[in-house]
Amino acid sequence: MRRAGRPEEFEVAVRRADVIRSTEPDPVAAARQRERIRSTVLTAGRDPDDVVVLADVTAVLEATGEGAARTMAHLDSLTATPFTEASLRFTGTPEDLAGVLQSWCEAGAADGFYCLGCEMYLLIRRGRSA
Repeated sequence: MRRAGRPEEFEVAVRRADVIRSTEPDPVAAARQRERIRSTVLTAGRDPDDVVVLADVTAVLEATGEGAARTMAHLDSLTATPFTEASLRFTGTPEDLAGVLQSWCEAGAADGFYCLGCEMYLLIRRGRSA
């Protein structure tokens, strides 16, 4: 699995990886990146259907959107910089997340999703192990 963020990462990913993580923050840009990945994979002599493009997601889920926003604000307050490495940063209910993920797939933005945990990120940023 490779990320397709920087140009050198992109080139290695399209030549070798079966799973590529997208780094685009919105579905329109992610769909363009996915299409570029598939096109470049084809140009490299590989079958684009053999490569899965996953969008990174950080999600804080609560029973209400307001509760999730409070939790994310609390997590962000624990570090000097907020967690922003995921393509999709979501706060809300599980039902709302399902709708957002479905809309990304319908837009051609991703074949699936790679979920990143906020809590693990905070431990790593603060120099602790899980």
